[in-house]
Amino acid sequence: MTPLRTRTLVSIGGAILAAFAVLLAIGVVPRIRASHALAAAAASARTEVPGVYVIKPQQAASADLSLAATTQAFQDATIYARTSGYLKRRLVDIGDRVRAGQLLAEIASPEIDQQLEQANADYRQSEKMLEQQKATLDLARATMARYQAADAENAVAKEAVDQSVAAARTAQAAVAAAEATVAAYAANVQRLRELTSFERVAAPFAGTIIQRNIDVGALITAGSPTNNTTTAPSAANGAPGGLFEVAQIDKLRVFVNVPQSYAPTSVRGCPFK
Repeated sequence: MTPLRTRTLVSIGGAILAAFAVLLAIGVVPRIRASHALAAAAASARTEVPGVYVIKPQQAASADLSLAATTQAFQDATIYARTSGYLKRRLVDIGDRVRAGQLLAEIASPEIDQQLEQANADYRQSEKMLEQQKATLDLARATMARYQAADAENAVAKEAVDQSVAAARTAQAAVAAAEATVAAYAANVQRLRELTSFERVAAPFAGTIIQRNIDVGALITAGSPTNNTTTAPSAANGAPGGLFEVAQIDKLRVFVNVPQSYAPTSVRGCPFK
């Protein structure tokens, strides 16, 4: 190997070693400096006095949201007639406060009254017929007992005994039929009494009269709405009201439509639940 070539190889090796040393210095020196800085910061943190930050609470800004709403009475009832006739008396008007059970109006129903009188007469007659049938049954039973006693001594014909037994059974069936007739007439009397009680129209609860659709002398049909005044009905569906409309307005229901884009915690002091 020539000296020139040897010097060239030595130069190249020296350059490689120098480059390696430079790269090693570039990579190691920053790490050493970072390690020293971290150790210094840790030591400083151990000896440093901790700081205290005081936060003063502040009242959040009130979010006021105004929305449209509708109010409705806590209780609201339209009163219809349950018997037909003519309005005899009207005791209240729009704006009057009424108590529960207070008489509002009276309806004259002469046909119902006559039917009740006829039903009472039929009921009394059926009771008399029942008493008559019971007397006939007692007589038939006594006759049957006498014939059976005579038959035990062979003193009467068998045919007469059989006829007395049949008469007693017939009288007993007649009594049962008369009892059923009395019960039917009694039920009819009770039904008509209930109808006559409907001639008195009373308030279902305490409240205020907010609508009146009748006046004295008006023809009334049971269960049918009437609207004999020019006042517009207060019902939400616009249908004609009954005799009266009573509402409890000392306590109201409020209906608010809140858009989904708003998420307030309360509206005018009313918390959402």
